[in-house]
Amino acid sequence: MTAPFKMYNFMRDTFDAWLANTAAQAGAEFRDNVEGKNFVDEGDHIAVTLVPRGGEPEVVETKYLLAADGLYSKLRQRLRPDDFEKKSTGATLNFYLKCENDGDLKPNVLYQFWNLDFCDMMFAWVYKKNDLWVVGTGYSENIRDHAQAFLAFVQEKYHLHGEIVKREGYASAFKLLSDRQVFLGQGNVFFAGDAAGLLDLSRGVGMDGAALSARRVAIAMAKSQRTGTPALELYEKAMAKTVKKMQKSASRQVSNVHTNEELAALLRKNLLRMGLGMMFGNLANKVLGWNHLTLLPP
Repeated sequence: MTAPFKMYNFMRDTFDAWLANTAAQAGAEFRDNVEGKNFVDEGDHIAVTLVPRGGEPEVVETKYLLAADGLYSKLRQRLRPDDFEKKSTGATLNFYLKCENDGDLKPNVLYQFWNLDFCDMMFAWVYKKNDLWVVGTGYSENIRDHAQAFLAFVQEKYHLHGEIVKREGYASAFKLLSDRQVFLGQGNVFFAGDAAGLLDLSRGVGMDGAALSARRVAIAMAKSQRTGTPALELYEKAMAKTVKKMQKSASRQVSNVHTNEELAALLRKNLLRMGLGMMFGNLANKVLGWNHLTLLPP
């Protein structure tokens, strides 16, 4: 099945550098190669320990601390260690292929493969980014074996052959699909994006929720300064509908099924609703302001 859907496709190193430069131009002090190692809430301020690569630790003081350090957030582990398992709960692996041609694939299409043999977390994926084909998947265990099997399948079925020029993998011990998944903050310490647990595996997307939450928490901080209302209260109110939607999506996630037959039934049950949601969501997003955008696919 196919569905028309426009999206941005970018390299994270380029995008992240642009974000950092934009923040610096707006007046932020940007530190590169620095790790946020620890923090202590002192009541009237938060003391944050920064450790430069190859340098001495430095303690800085801030009124607000925003952690946007991903699914393996060290700051969230510091505050809520029970949100993480002792070992990895899953991993993803991407192969980047330099190919002479596109085989039987179209370069402007995101291909999704819903098959538990390849991915038991959401779907396996194939798409072209710049001049490289990306073939990737996620699995709760033995990620290398499943990724290699999926790569072999794609190469044979779509005649996509080329040199693997890069491998990119991610692992996390974060407790997804639990009542502790979403956590927006405590006091004046806030979390955004994956660090806040704003990852919807049924959509396979996290970047839009990350951008939305980061912008909303920044606005909450500024509004709190003007009104005296606690920033966390404003942030949680702004994120309430988004969080509710992600919690509702948990019932449609692949981890709830055990066979490809059950997965097919789950997809049949939800595809029509998602298709209609995609169509109307696209139309609505053209006129809605950023703060009321519908995250797609629905």
